[in-house]
Amino acid sequence: MTKIYIARHGETEGILARRMEARIDSPLTNAGIEQAVALENRLKDVQFAKIYSSPSQRAVRTALIIKGHRETDITFDDHLYELDIPNWDGHKKEEIAQSDPVLFDQFSNHPELFHPTQGESFLDLQKRVVAFVELIQGINTEENLLIVTHSGVIRMILDFAENKPLSEYWNRGSIPNGSLSIVRIEKQGLIVELEADISHLQHSLMV
Repeated sequence: MTKIYIARHGETEGILARRMEARIDSPLTNAGIEQAVALENRLKDVQFAKIYSSPSQRAVRTALIIKGHRETDITFDDHLYELDIPNWDGHKKEEIAQSDPVLFDQFSNHPELFHPTQGESFLDLQKRVVAFVELIQGINTEENLLIVTHSGVIRMILDFAENKPLSEYWNRGSIPNGSLSIVRIEKQGLIVELEADISHLQHSLMV
């Protein structure tokens, strides 16, 4: 049985400012670093055969912290990038809703209809995420894997595991920064064992 541990990167300065971040990067905040360290502590006894990360620096920094002293190499994979919407990158949702109301409504309420003039649709994101997961299923190492990525990618992995349509993309609960999800690869398919858990962050949230 292959078990996939899926971590969302820590909080960034852009996220703290409530700006959308796709390919644009900003540094982890102090809280974001604490979230990554909390993930490192939670996973310190788990041996990973492979570690995969989005090439975005916020994910790379988080992956390096979680990796710690492990000798396992990190593979940076473009399949794990966040949904790419270049016209919106770095802008606040309130600004986007005013400047691009129809497309923003599709983004927020009808993801299956969202097709920006530049960048990716949710269908594009789904295709590349599913291609990545199917590749992992094909390898089937019978060992633990770690993926460090973004909320959009994590939603797609969980939705794929549960065979949910694009129209239900936003029906899932939030995927907080520093959260941990776990998906098992079994003979009957993918099984979601844990979804967006933040129990390891409770101390950080209290201080």
